[in-house]
Amino acid sequence: MIYKTIVGGFSISLAITSLQELILMNEIKDMSKLIKTENTKYINAYPNLLRNAIINGDKIQEICDSWQISSFTFYRWLEIHPEMLKAYQQGLTVVDAQVTESLLKNATGYEYTETTVKESGEGGQTSKEVITYHKHRPGDTSAQRFWLSNRRPRAWGEKKEITVSKSLESFLQAEGLEDAEVIEEQEQEQEQEE
Repeated sequence: MIYKTIVGGFSISLAITSLQELILMNEIKDMSKLIKTENTKYINAYPNLLRNAIINGDKIQEICDSWQISSFTFYRWLEIHPEMLKAYQQGLTVVDAQVTESLLKNATGYEYTETTVKESGEGGQTSKEVITYHKHRPGDTSAQRFWLSNRRPRAWGEKKEITVSKSLESFLQAEGLEDAEVIEEQEQEQEQEE
Protein backbone atom coordinates (compact mmCIF):
# COMPACT_ATOMS: atom_id res chain seq x y z
CA MET A 1 0.00 0.00 0.00
CA ILE A 2 1.24 3.49 -0.75
CA TYR A 3 1.01 6.26 1.84
CA LYS A 4 1.85 9.88 1.16
CA THR A 5 3.08 12.35 3.72
CA ILE A 6 4.68 15.75 3.77
CA VAL A 7 8.07 15.96 5.46
CA GLY A 8 9.97 19.25 5.42
CA GLY A 9 7.72 20.65 2.70
CA PHE A 10 8.32 17.67 0.37
CA SER A 11 5.72 15.06 -0.53
CA ILE A 12 7.06 11.58 0.15
CA SER A 13 5.41 8.31 -0.87
CA LEU A 14 6.05 5.37 1.41
CA ALA A 15 5.44 1.75 0.43
CA ILE A 16 4.62 -0.09 3.62
CA THR A 17 2.60 -3.13 4.57
CA SER A 18 0.51 -1.45 7.22
CA LEU A 19 -0.15 1.81 8.94
CA GLN A 20 0.94 0.22 12.21
CA GLU A 21 4.36 -0.48 10.71
CA LEU A 22 4.68 3.19 9.85
CA ILE A 23 3.68 4.25 13.34
CA LEU A 24 6.12 1.78 14.87
CA MET A 25 8.90 3.18 12.71
CA ASN A 26 8.09 6.63 14.19
CA GLU A 27 8.26 8.09 10.70
CA ILE A 28 5.07 10.08 11.08
CA LYS A 29 4.57 12.34 14.09
CA ASP A 30 1.43 14.09 12.92
CA MET A 31 -1.14 11.53 11.70
CA SER A 32 -3.29 14.29 10.17
CA LYS A 33 -0.63 14.78 7.49
CA LEU A 34 -0.87 11.16 6.39
CA ILE A 35 -3.01 10.52 3.32
CA LYS A 36 -3.71 6.93 2.37
CA THR A 37 -3.85 6.54 -1.41
CA GLU A 38 -5.58 3.29 -2.25
CA ASN A 39 -8.18 2.30 -4.75
CA THR A 40 -11.42 2.42 -2.77
CA LYS A 41 -13.77 2.68 -5.74
CA TYR A 42 -15.97 -0.39 -5.98
CA ILE A 43 -16.34 -1.78 -9.49
CA ASN A 44 -19.27 -4.00 -10.54
CA ALA A 45 -16.82 -6.51 -12.08
CA TYR A 46 -15.28 -7.30 -8.68
CA PRO A 47 -17.74 -10.06 -7.66
CA ASN A 48 -17.01 -12.11 -10.79
CA LEU A 49 -13.28 -11.48 -10.44
CA LEU A 50 -13.43 -12.48 -6.77
CA ARG A 51 -15.28 -15.74 -7.46
CA ASN A 52 -12.73 -16.71 -10.12
CA ALA A 53 -9.79 -15.73 -7.91
CA ILE A 54 -11.08 -17.85 -5.01
CA ILE A 55 -11.66 -20.80 -7.36
CA ASN A 56 -8.08 -20.40 -8.63
CA GLY A 57 -6.83 -20.57 -5.05
CA ASP A 58 -5.78 -16.94 -4.58
CA LYS A 59 -5.50 -15.75 -0.99
CA ILE A 60 -7.39 -12.67 0.21
CA GLN A 61 -4.19 -10.64 0.60
CA GLU A 62 -3.16 -11.49 -2.99
CA ILE A 63 -6.55 -10.32 -4.24
CA CYS A 64 -6.28 -7.11 -2.20
CA ASP A 65 -2.79 -6.46 -3.57
CA SER A 66 -3.88 -6.96 -7.17
CA TRP A 67 -6.87 -4.64 -6.69
CA GLN A 68 -4.72 -2.16 -4.74
CA ILE A 69 -7.02 -2.16 -1.73
CA SER A 70 -6.52 -2.91 1.95
CA SER A 71 -7.95 -6.01 3.59
CA PHE A 72 -10.13 -3.62 5.64
CA THR A 73 -11.68 -2.29 2.42
CA PHE A 74 -12.14 -5.84 1.11
CA TYR A 75 -14.02 -7.00 4.21
CA ARG A 76 -16.04 -3.77 4.28
CA TRP A 77 -17.10 -4.45 0.68
CA LEU A 78 -18.20 -7.95 1.71
CA GLU A 79 -20.44 -6.35 4.33
CA ILE A 80 -22.01 -3.63 2.19
CA HIS A 81 -22.19 -5.36 -1.22
CA PRO A 82 -24.30 -8.54 -1.01
CA GLU A 83 -23.24 -9.60 -4.51
CA MET A 84 -19.60 -9.51 -3.38
CA LEU A 85 -20.31 -11.75 -0.38
CA LYS A 86 -22.33 -14.13 -2.56
CA ALA A 87 -19.46 -14.39 -5.08
CA TYR A 88 -17.00 -15.07 -2.25
CA GLN A 89 -19.21 -17.84 -0.85
CA GLN A 90 -19.78 -19.33 -4.30
CA GLY A 91 -16.03 -19.43 -4.92
CA LEU A 92 -15.46 -21.23 -1.63
CA THR A 93 -18.29 -23.67 -2.37
CA VAL A 94 -16.83 -24.60 -5.76
CA VAL A 95 -13.37 -25.16 -4.29
CA ASP A 96 -14.74 -27.20 -1.39
CA ALA A 97 -16.74 -29.35 -3.82
CA GLN A 98 -13.65 -29.93 -5.99
CA VAL A 99 -11.57 -30.97 -2.99
CA THR A 100 -14.35 -33.23 -1.68
CA GLU A 101 -14.73 -34.89 -5.08
CA SER A 102 -10.97 -35.37 -5.38
CA LEU A 103 -10.69 -36.82 -1.86
CA LEU A 104 -13.58 -39.20 -2.48
CA LYS A 105 -12.06 -40.26 -5.80
CA ASN A 106 -8.72 -40.96 -4.12
CA ALA A 107 -10.43 -42.84 -1.28
CA THR A 108 -12.54 -45.12 -3.48
CA GLY A 109 -10.18 -45.57 -6.42
CA TYR A 110 -10.85 -44.77 -10.03
CA GLU A 111 -10.38 -45.87 -13.64
CA TYR A 112 -8.36 -43.84 -16.10
CA THR A 113 -6.97 -44.07 -19.61
CA GLU A 114 -3.30 -43.70 -20.46
CA THR A 115 -2.16 -43.24 -24.03
CA THR A 116 1.36 -43.72 -25.36
CA VAL A 117 2.82 -43.41 -28.84
CA LYS A 118 5.24 -46.07 -30.01
CA GLU A 119 7.42 -45.35 -32.98
CA SER A 120 8.82 -48.14 -35.07
CA GLY A 121 10.67 -48.09 -38.32
CA GLU A 122 12.05 -50.53 -40.84
CA GLY A 123 13.81 -49.76 -44.02
CA GLY A 124 13.76 -46.01 -43.59
CA GLN A 125 10.06 -45.85 -42.94
CA THR A 126 8.73 -44.94 -39.55
CA SER A 127 5.30 -45.58 -38.24
CA LYS A 128 3.56 -44.46 -35.13
CA GLU A 129 1.32 -46.70 -33.15
CA VAL A 130 -1.01 -45.26 -30.54
CA ILE A 131 -1.51 -47.61 -27.62
CA THR A 132 -4.28 -47.00 -25.13
CA TYR A 133 -4.21 -48.60 -21.70
CA HIS A 134 -7.16 -48.75 -19.35
CA LYS A 135 -5.88 -48.64 -15.79
CA HIS A 136 -7.29 -48.76 -12.30
CA ARG A 137 -5.90 -46.85 -9.36
CA PRO A 138 -6.95 -48.49 -6.10
CA GLY A 139 -8.29 -46.46 -3.20
CA ASP A 140 -5.73 -44.73 -1.01
CA THR A 141 -5.96 -45.91 2.61
CA SER A 142 -4.85 -42.52 3.97
CA ALA A 143 -7.69 -40.80 2.10
CA GLN A 144 -10.12 -43.49 3.29
CA ARG A 145 -9.08 -43.06 6.90
CA PHE A 146 -9.28 -39.26 6.68
CA TRP A 147 -12.73 -39.42 5.10
CA LEU A 148 -14.11 -41.88 7.65
CA SER A 149 -12.55 -40.21 10.69
CA ASN A 150 -14.26 -36.95 9.71
CA ARG A 151 -17.57 -38.40 8.51
CA ARG A 152 -17.90 -40.97 11.33
CA PRO A 153 -15.72 -39.77 14.18
CA ARG A 154 -17.24 -42.08 16.81
CA ALA A 155 -16.49 -45.19 14.80
CA TRP A 156 -13.30 -44.12 13.02
CA GLY A 157 -11.89 -41.17 14.96
CA GLU A 158 -8.70 -41.32 16.95
CA LYS A 159 -9.43 -43.11 20.19
CA LYS A 160 -7.52 -42.10 23.28
CA GLU A 161 -7.45 -44.60 26.09
CA ILE A 162 -6.15 -43.67 29.49
CA THR A 163 -4.85 -46.45 31.69
CA VAL A 164 -4.61 -45.79 35.39
CA SER A 165 -1.77 -47.72 36.93
CA LYS A 166 -2.21 -46.52 40.53
CA SER A 167 -5.11 -47.03 42.83
CA LEU A 168 -6.99 -43.98 44.01
CA GLU A 169 -5.67 -44.51 47.53
CA SER A 170 -1.99 -44.58 46.47
CA PHE A 171 -2.54 -41.53 44.26
CA LEU A 172 -4.10 -39.57 47.12
CA GLN A 173 -1.25 -40.55 49.45
CA ALA A 174 1.38 -39.60 46.87
CA GLU A 175 -0.27 -36.22 46.40
CA GLY A 176 -0.57 -35.70 50.15
CA LEU A 177 -4.34 -35.81 49.98
CA GLU A 178 -6.68 -37.69 52.27
CA ASP A 179 -8.62 -40.78 51.35
CA ALA A 180 -12.14 -40.17 50.02
CA GLU A 181 -13.64 -42.13 52.94
CA VAL A 182 -11.78 -39.96 55.46
CA ILE A 183 -13.03 -36.82 53.70
CA GLU A 184 -16.59 -38.19 53.73
CA GLU A 185 -16.37 -39.00 57.47
CA GLN A 186 -15.09 -35.50 58.21
CA GLU A 187 -17.99 -33.96 56.28
CA GLN A 188 -20.50 -36.08 58.21
CA GLU A 189 -18.93 -35.06 61.55
CA GLN A 190 -19.19 -31.40 60.57
CA GLU A 191 -22.85 -31.84 59.66
CA GLN A 192 -23.60 -33.50 63.02
CA GLU A 193 -21.88 -30.67 64.92
CA GLU A 194 -24.06 -28.09 63.20
